[in-house]
Amino acid sequence: MRKNNVFKVRKILTHRFFDRWTIPGVIVLVLLGILIGQVAAGSIGTFLSASFFGMGNNIPLTGSFIGGTFGSFLILSLYWRLFYPQFHGCLPGVRMRYWLIFAAAASLVLLAVAVLMILVQKHAIGVPPLVNLSAALMAGCLEEALYRGIAISYLMRQWPGERGILPSMVTSSAIFALAHFMNILNGAPFGVTVYQVFCAFCIGMFLSAVFLRCGSIWPCVIIHTLNDVWAFISVDVYAAGGTYSGNAELVASDYIFIVFLILAAAFAVYMVRQKFRGEIAVLWKNKWS
Repeated sequence: MRKNNVFKVRKILTHRFFDRWTIPGVIVLVLLGILIGQVAAGSIGTFLSASFFGMGNNIPLTGSFIGGTFGSFLILSLYWRLFYPQFHGCLPGVRMRYWLIFAAAASLVLLAVAVLMILVQKHAIGVPPLVNLSAALMAGCLEEALYRGIAISYLMRQWPGERGILPSMVTSSAIFALAHFMNILNGAPFGVTVYQVFCAFCIGMFLSAVFLRCGSIWPCVIIHTLNDVWAFISVDVYAAGGTYSGNAELVASDYIFIVFLILAAAFAVYMVRQKFRGEIAVLWKNKWS
């Protein structure tokens, strides 16, 4: 009986490094998550889809995105196992019915903003191709697993209590934003990439506030995935796989969207105002029992 108990609490790895080095630790966790959830799982998805369905119609790329979607839950399982039994996971939450309704409402607001932007810019509206829908799904699942599910929860472990709430939001959102510089490697213009980095930081702040308040990444996954889907309905702006192919310079409506994003980031800070910080601290203390 004693041996069984010892086996149940055995970690995948010891985490002395993660106990001591917070900023390097969160970066290492995110990079490991990318390697396992996106590179490895995506490669498997590419291989399987190409083997069974061929190479046409962006099938390997679609398979890569689907593989990355499954990989996001694999890395959450590994992350949970790394800190087992201390950590209670990123999927369970509190008041889930309320936060799922909140996610639906936020997604409708983002849809209205996206349609307004498309109409102002006079882009074509259509149903995104399957490859872009799978890209939106992978981004919603994998990026939320990495930058909220892993990064925020780990930072709240390292910086427990009310004082860790805002630093965790800002740090995870900054890492999330800087990761979008990789879009340059996919052919995105530099100016547009900087714009996307700024957008990612503001949206990251908002999603971090949601995750901190409810303790589950499911509402964040819904908001993030649908936000990307709404972007892809502008069918003449994004190439296959979600790479930006529109104008390299910002237009007037983009600056309007910047104002919207600043308001969203400000609302995120309002969501974790002093009134709710005690409640948030208790939630995360229970998650890291």
